[in-house]
Amino acid sequence: MPEMVLLLDPRDNVLVALTALEAGTVAEYGPSSSRAQITVTQSIPVKHKLALVDLKPGDLIYLFGMIVGETVEAIPRGGVISTRNIRHRTAAYSAERKPAALHVPDASAWRGRSFMGYHRADGQVERATTGSWCRWCSARTATWSG
Repeated sequence: MPEMVLLLDPRDNVLVALTALEAGTVAEYGPSSSRAQITVTQSIPVKHKLALVDLKPGDLIYLFGMIVGETVEAIPRGGVISTRNIRHRTAAYSAERKPAALHVPDASAWRGRSFMGYHRADGQVERATTGSWCRWCSARTATWSG
């Protein structure tokens, strides 16, 4: 079964919809060693977020393990997160460095595979059929220091 939702960080209390979800849909999420399920309670457009837990007004929204918003009205588990029911919020700034955990997926299934492309002198890899727009994107991301 293809993934329908994505848990970006174990500290998150929202999931990302990878496909449009209708109310009543049951989706699995989490690492393969400890899969969990959630029943969607409202229609969720693709790429939108849904509540992993019941949220009440004033609860913080965590995405990527960071505070990204605060609820302004109750959101049921499986309900849609939108600009109508949350507002922007962040944690207080701190110059203190905190360790970040990164789960690197197993890519061994693609070892030895290739594609129709070539290596540029600057180290970028480009598909052979890429047009000038994509080369512009590659150049922009290669120089981004974000």
